[in-house]
Amino acid sequence: MEMDKFIIDYQDPHPSIWTAPVQQIRLSANSQIRMDWQDGWLTTANWHSVGNIRVKHPKTSMWGVIQEHTHIMWESLKNVGTDLRYANLDPERFKDEWWNEYATSKRLIAYMSEFLKYPAIELLEKAGFETLVMNRASGARTRAINIKGKDLRSILRLNKAEIRYLKEIDPTTGDLENIRMVRKYWPAARIEDIEDICRAFPRYLRDETINLISKEAEWPKVLKMLLEEYRATGDVYTVQDYSDYLEWINMLGIRKDKRVIYPKNFGQAHDTVMEQYEEAKDSVVLEAFKTAETTITGMTEPFVLGNLMIRPAASPSELQKESKALNHCVRTYVDRVASGKTSILFIRKVEEPDTPWFTLELDCSGMVVQCRGDHNKTYPEEVGAFIDKWMKWREKARASV
Repeated sequence: MEMDKFIIDYQDPHPSIWTAPVQQIRLSANSQIRMDWQDGWLTTANWHSVGNIRVKHPKTSMWGVIQEHTHIMWESLKNVGTDLRYANLDPERFKDEWWNEYATSKRLIAYMSEFLKYPAIELLEKAGFETLVMNRASGARTRAINIKGKDLRSILRLNKAEIRYLKEIDPTTGDLENIRMVRKYWPAARIEDIEDICRAFPRYLRDETINLISKEAEWPKVLKMLLEEYRATGDVYTVQDYSDYLEWINMLGIRKDKRVIYPKNFGQAHDTVMEQYEEAKDSVVLEAFKTAETTITGMTEPFVLGNLMIRPAASPSELQKESKALNHCVRTYVDRVASGKTSILFIRKVEEPDTPWFTLELDCSGMVVQCRGDHNKTYPEEVGAFIDKWMKWREKARASV
């Protein structure tokens, strides 16, 4: 493989093109060499050996005057010699959907290098594990594969029955990692169950999640429960879902017996506990919301003057309704109100006390921040005069306390 640099000189009346190699890779069973050319004169001294057999990314200058180009001579691959006699160099295996020659050559060179270096690649190829081979050519590395193994059992670290099963599903390196994870926490799991069990495992589980579950439950029972749930309902619940379930149980103070830790219908139990947790959380937020509104506004009853009235929002759900009716973003202010940073009040017409009209924000110091109507429309003079009189009333009321 050779990568060439093209330099086009546009300064002369007739542009000239200068070409020079910048990278060469030569592969055989006995020798793998990569040479990169460093900037300078094209002499032997400027070629340096690089241990990593990998196609480097081509470079292009800002104006496209200097460009490195990678080109694969596919015809030459039909006569690669005896070392790669059993290698599958079909172009369709290596190209991406954009037919990017750099990415394609990168995978091709990696595949050829691995094939020549490790007999395990040829064994995996012949056994039908093409996806594992191509995953490795694309840069995937995993401890689930012993690349220096001499036979399939030692390469995959699996028994004959497991290997026969895996041939049918053509696994990825991620699948092998999941199998190792299942084996770690449920050694007696049947190989034919592992594919379904793996649905319960997010690819990268956090150690704290695993440790939390280990303190509360036995892994084989947890995995069996999630497996049965999937096969009975088709719903996938992961180990993370189970961790959340345990956390909610602990926060709610639910007594943990076997029926709670290993419910017969996990999906139903999960959803029920989640609803209880949300209700409990909402009640805490609601209480903080009401307290903050009363503290900032100093109001326990609506203020009425003429045909207008103003009152604090009573709950987060009221902010949702107000936001939907007036097409503004006050629904996002729940946390700010509950934390005591601001207060939201509704301005209504007395004859229509439940119909949203204008929404007012009061900061924690008692200053009006904004007052908006439908689609953030500004308020008329009538409403402005009402707000002024309400603010004077509020100052007198707070001064008298």
